[in-house]
Amino acid sequence: MKHFFIKKEITASLFIIILVLFSIVNCVYSLPIDMQEIESSINNSLLMKTSFIESYGFMQSVLEKRELNNFEVLKDNNDMLYLTSHQFSLRNVSQMVSRMHRLKETVESNNGQLITLIPPDKILEKRDASLDGYPYSYNNETADAYKEGLKNISVLDYRDIFLEKGLTNSDVFFKTDHHWKIETAFQAFQELVDYLNKKDSLKLDPQYYYRDLNNYNQFLYKDSYIGSIGRKTGKLYGGVEDYTLIYPNFETSFEYDMQHYGEKTHRAGRMDDTLINPHYFKIDRKDYLNPQYDFYSAYLDYNCSYAKIVNKNNPDGLKVVFYKDSYSMPLITFFSTVCSEIEIIDPRYYDKDINKYFEENKFDYVFVSMSPDLLYEDSFIFYK
Repeated sequence: MKHFFIKKEITASLFIIILVLFSIVNCVYSLPIDMQEIESSINNSLLMKTSFIESYGFMQSVLEKRELNNFEVLKDNNDMLYLTSHQFSLRNVSQMVSRMHRLKETVESNNGQLITLIPPDKILEKRDASLDGYPYSYNNETADAYKEGLKNISVLDYRDIFLEKGLTNSDVFFKTDHHWKIETAFQAFQELVDYLNKKDSLKLDPQYYYRDLNNYNQFLYKDSYIGSIGRKTGKLYGGVEDYTLIYPNFETSFEYDMQHYGEKTHRAGRMDDTLINPHYFKIDRKDYLNPQYDFYSAYLDYNCSYAKIVNKNNPDGLKVVFYKDSYSMPLITFFSTVCSEIEIIDPRYYDKDINKYFEENKFDYVFVSMSPDLLYEDSFIFYK
């Protein structure tokens, strides 16, 4: 019996020693560490992280499991990956709606218009029957309640548009990402211009030049992309998919300024050198699971607290602001062709006085674009 406990003690001691050594090696491997985002910094640079994720994902695939990480990720019969949450009903939208009505008053006092954009949830209408019984997010039900409360506020609901066109989840979304495809974002740009022209009798893009996809380069990256959900599961579980880069084949000239955590970036030139960061497509792709290989992030160079776009070729275009999440990045990029200036605010990172910002700045349009999965009070930081 004594020998039995000695073996247990030795095994436990070895495990603790290995765990401590692994932690020390990872801290060294992760240097330099961003102290503002210490957890994500270490997680993103974890030693052998890819191997751990791929091994786990492969085992779950062999077992034909439809969920990973305690139901954080689900996979349906069409191999579409979904993020989920453990909820039992739709979320309370009363505070969001109240703040939107207050924002409408402020925007209109500055002779502007407030328009709400509702991007689609990845479960566009109803989810695949193979996911029956698994946790559900109630994102669409929450978005419906939010929309219902926005009386007298203009709403462009992309869910309705895509369903009317007969599009499915796989038509609209990447399999391995929660975002819509770049092709879908271009359709969203077309629909937004059509909506404004019809609603306010505008003459944006009267020759249908900027909205014509034939006037854009479309470069297909075959079997090259793993989205944000796929990076949680690994390519052996979620697979690798195609990605289409879309950018103008006509002359463009922009200035793009970004601000994030005190750092500032300035770019000037063509759209595919400024609003689309070409670095993402030039590096050798050795690690599909690393966020630096995220093609989707190339548009506007991912999320930042504040950014401004100036279209030097369209000084008489619209002056607008997007209060947005990551869905809007490619949409804003394409929409910049019909604008003179676009300012961009991401409430997840914005740390200045947002009420003062809206009260002191005048825009033709203020677009509030929040995807159904981010319809929480914390996403509406104005007029708390």
